[in-house]
Amino acid sequence: MRIKSKWHKSDQPKSPEEIASVLAFNGWKIAMNRLEHLESENFPITENRQRFGIVMEFLAYQLQAADRTAYGLMEEEDRQRLITRMALRFAEIVDENITDLAGPGDYRRLFIDLINQRSADYAGLTYGEDGPGYSFNRYLADRVAEAVGEESNKWIREQVAEIEAPEAFKLMRKSFNDQLG
Repeated sequence: MRIKSKWHKSDQPKSPEEIASVLAFNGWKIAMNRLEHLESENFPITENRQRFGIVMEFLAYQLQAADRTAYGLMEEEDRQRLITRMALRFAEIVDENITDLAGPGDYRRLFIDLINQRSADYAGLTYGEDGPGYSFNRYLADRVAEAVGEESNKWIREQVAEIEAPEAFKLMRKSFNDQLG
């Protein structure tokens, strides 16, 4: 999977908002990539509401991972600007894409409400220097299983916790590190 890793004018410092815009673009691609991989593994994902639920959960997961990764690497004010802009850009992308397929709605608010809830939920989960711990990845797996529905929940949970979440994190961290230089 290709993600944006270089700036055209790389010698100029980038604002947290500029970095966030790239991270959000890459984050959307990562979430879609993980959805496509789940579908290629023949999990019962047949409805757009399932797809959007899965993608939004992967976006919320990446946002939390980016926030934890930025902690200690950036000044607090810059970290807050980065994460706020990244969340808002994710919300814009979600709104644009769901509107295209499902028609008008307040999908931006739906996503903001979701990330606010997930922020509280992820807060108590393990995350170390190497990234998300098992509980962090398992939480994503449980949310993805809920988005898919009851059928195949056991297997999709294992797939997400053991394969999809670590891969999403690896790609997000690469994008993050590439942007911060």
